[in-house]
Amino acid sequence: MNIVNKLTLRHLKLNKGRTAMTILGIALSVAMVCCVAGFLMSARDLLYQEIRGNGDFHFAFYGVTPETATQIENEDVFSTYYTKPGTAEGKPVEGTLNVYLRLANPSRESVAAAEKAARNYEYAGMQINNQLLAAEGVFVMDNVLFTFVVIAVIAIAIIVIGSVIVIANAFYISASERVRQFGLLKSVGATSSQLRRSVLFEALILMLIALPIGILVGFLIQSAVLWMTNNLLFEIFSLNVHNGTLAFRVIFNPWIICVTAAVAVLTILISAWLPARRAAKTSPIDAIRQAKDIQIKPKKMKTSRLTQRLFGFEGTLASKSLKRSKGKYRATVISLTVSIVLFLSMWSFVWVLNKGVEMQYGGYDFNVLVRGTGGIKTVDMIDKDLRSIPDAQIQTTITTQFGTIAPDGFIKGNTPAGKAGTDELPIYICPIPDAKFAKINTPDGSIPGIFVNTATFSTEHKKVQMSPFNCEPGIKLSLLAAIPGGELRETGVVTVSSVVTDVPDYMTPLIFDGTAAFVLIPESSFRALFTEYPEIMNLRTESYYMATAGDPDGFSGAAKKLLAAIPLEDGENYQVQNIAQLTRLNQNITLIVMLFGYGFIAMLSLIAVTSVIATISTNMKLRRKEFAMLYSAGMTPESMDKMLNLESLLYGLKSLLIGLPVGLALSYLIYSAMTATMDFAYEFPWLALAISAAAVMLLTFGTMRYSRRKLGGISIVEAIRNEAI
Repeated sequence: MNIVNKLTLRHLKLNKGRTAMTILGIALSVAMVCCVAGFLMSARDLLYQEIRGNGDFHFAFYGVTPETATQIENEDVFSTYYTKPGTAEGKPVEGTLNVYLRLANPSRESVAAAEKAARNYEYAGMQINNQLLAAEGVFVMDNVLFTFVVIAVIAIAIIVIGSVIVIANAFYISASERVRQFGLLKSVGATSSQLRRSVLFEALILMLIALPIGILVGFLIQSAVLWMTNNLLFEIFSLNVHNGTLAFRVIFNPWIICVTAAVAVLTILISAWLPARRAAKTSPIDAIRQAKDIQIKPKKMKTSRLTQRLFGFEGTLASKSLKRSKGKYRATVISLTVSIVLFLSMWSFVWVLNKGVEMQYGGYDFNVLVRGTGGIKTVDMIDKDLRSIPDAQIQTTITTQFGTIAPDGFIKGNTPAGKAGTDELPIYICPIPDAKFAKINTPDGSIPGIFVNTATFSTEHKKVQMSPFNCEPGIKLSLLAAIPGGELRETGVVTVSSVVTDVPDYMTPLIFDGTAAFVLIPESSFRALFTEYPEIMNLRTESYYMATAGDPDGFSGAAKKLLAAIPLEDGENYQVQNIAQLTRLNQNITLIVMLFGYGFIAMLSLIAVTSVIATISTNMKLRRKEFAMLYSAGMTPESMDKMLNLESLLYGLKSLLIGLPVGLALSYLIYSAMTATMDFAYEFPWLALAISAAAVMLLTFGTMRYSRRKLGGISIVEAIRNEAI
């Protein structure tokens, strides 16, 4: 080993803190890449497990005649096929066949061509194996898989780019710390190539230590997460055709290690190359004097009078210090900016996934559902009996359906509701306690109502959440009901007093599907309608009792016994449904998404924090001589603290100024990718912005203050005379 490499090793050993932080940052980045690659391989393995259970085919035609089977097999779009005895709806049908075919060239176009060709034949049923097509890169079926692949690619790109910047910043700080050492080595005969190899040698040593640690941590995290995922999804796996054998498996594929190592090596080489070039090109005199690190240009060193008036002499010093050491200032700002961008983008990534899962699986926050139809007396008796069962919380929603003629422009064009002004629009009135309803004067005698303007519904290609009506306070909606003979009778008029776009906490979102309008009215007004129009209200009223019970089976049995004793009139009925398993499945799916999402946020935040702490603390060490000179000129510790506080403020403000717009742009990009299958309104991430701003300021001020305390006992003479190590 030559003397330059020995000095490099000595430098790493003497700077144990910075070396450990750099290794930690690289290891976490490697672990993140390993986790992502491992999760993708595990998902692919699960997909192929399912495919092997369903069959290796793209298209299947069930219950076709042998002649039709021959015609289908001869279609150019298909390549290979096999047959089995024919079935229809799962039952054997003599004289028919099931034909299973693979596409010659799997693509969206060939799938469309096969579907078009299928219209020419008669068959009992047809199946498209979307899972196999997705595994082969052909995304059909509402683009759901394609959307999540796009989002995953964006997330991986953010992770890799963020890791490159963080690691590159670490090597830049390391090279800055050794710049005077490089100058001394050059002055005694070291060549530029030797210095370049010295930086790359440092990168190699750090990589050899961090790479196995990162891969090991990545597999450990993957194993833990998949173990928890399998436990949470046990019921789903146990209900499928594989009898519980289907599960996520940790795949120890050499390709995972190869890809992780390749990404890590490429990242580290790119990160180390620029500092290596910089070290090689710097002349000995410039390196010893640190001429490139500290550049003084009179015009650019001027400080505004406002800074002087607001922050005094210390503020002027802080501003000039940052301007003359632009490289170190830039490195710190980059670390903070990357931290902000990573946090905001991953926050939005998790929010988008949670929103999609909520739209698809949300609303089931209870485990027993009781539905009743009948008059107000029956509704009250059911409610009373259910609330008498111990260890259960009951949430009641009562709806009565009427019709109304919607005003022109009331119904938005892309909703499941009917056309405004022509068709009768279903409208449901829902009573809420008078205490929850604001007192509103309606001098014309109409019923005051709170209009709930939200809906979640499915279209042909996507899931949509929106406000389906153009409703404003003051709009009057009549309550129309058909009476014997087919005539419509107006039973009342609701005047919209306010409009809300969120489902109230005391109601279930499952009933808001966009096909009808929902208005909340005072319970006293609702009961008055029952008194005035009992024959109409009894037939049109449904009640939903959502129970959250500690023992769903016991609650269901007790409810059936109690409700059996209620005398029911003609047309009145009730149903008790134990949906505990469905609720658990939906909640577990939501929990899995949160587990993956917040795990990524935690890992990326740790990488970013590691980079920021290493950058700021190293910069403070490199300024040891500067601080000693300021102390020797008469600066007090209080003035030093004031100067560093202003520097922290400038670091934070500059980082937020750059990082927040970039993070918001990536946030909206992730949201836009999701709208291909889930259409919902973009929510500005105010909480994430507040957390980012607070974290940046706390991290900057805290690290500055900690580093300042570590340098508090420096000897002025020694600091000025010696190079900081």
